[in-house]
Amino acid sequence: MFHRDVRHTGAAPFIPTLTVVKDGTGIVTSAPSGIDCGTTCSERYPANTSITLAAAPSAGSVFSGWYGDCSGTGACIITMSDNTSVGAVFDIAPLGVPKISLSPSSINVGTVKKGLSVSKIVTVKNTGTGDLVIGDPTIGGANASEFSLSSNCTALTKNQTCAITVSLFATSFGAKVAVLNIPSNYAKKLTSTVSLKATCAPPRYLHHRCRSTSAP
Repeated sequence: MFHRDVRHTGAAPFIPTLTVVKDGTGIVTSAPSGIDCGTTCSERYPANTSITLAAAPSAGSVFSGWYGDCSGTGACIITMSDNTSVGAVFDIAPLGVPKISLSPSSINVGTVKKGLSVSKIVTVKNTGTGDLVIGDPTIGGANASEFSLSSNCTALTKNQTCAITVSLFATSFGAKVAVLNIPSNYAKKLTSTVSLKATCAPPRYLHHRCRSTSAP
């Protein structure tokens, strides 16, 4: 008996390739898996496979959008009917803007005896989006010599706080007026201030005690 030798002569199925081009610093991943660009930026998928690409910027970058076979800034969804190329653009994130907040914004030192020290704390907070750089605080004004300070403030990221301790050591009677000056890189007010006030009356009135000019 004669047997015919039948062989398959059809062409191999076409398997399209997805290529991701990345501009800037970030990662592009795919679902289903295959693209992790990063390191793997090209992958072959069966024809008509639906692929979703997602972009994640690195620290200090922002995702600006797709180009090529996708556009916009949302998820990139493509169907692999042919070789496909998609670009992802990551730009440097714009610098944030710092902002300084002080609590309290003025200080009444309270009631103290002459020759004794009383301290109050000023809390400094960065309520902006960029790094707040704080210089060396100083005390000025008519009675600055009777006030002193200590500070742990240098630089604050968003929502961070630090403390400045202000102390009064009354060495004479009368009104005490001074100003705490806090320099920073907050553009709208390069030096922020906290007013400092107290009154030290003669002993025949207050038995050697100092009283603030208004209620604490």
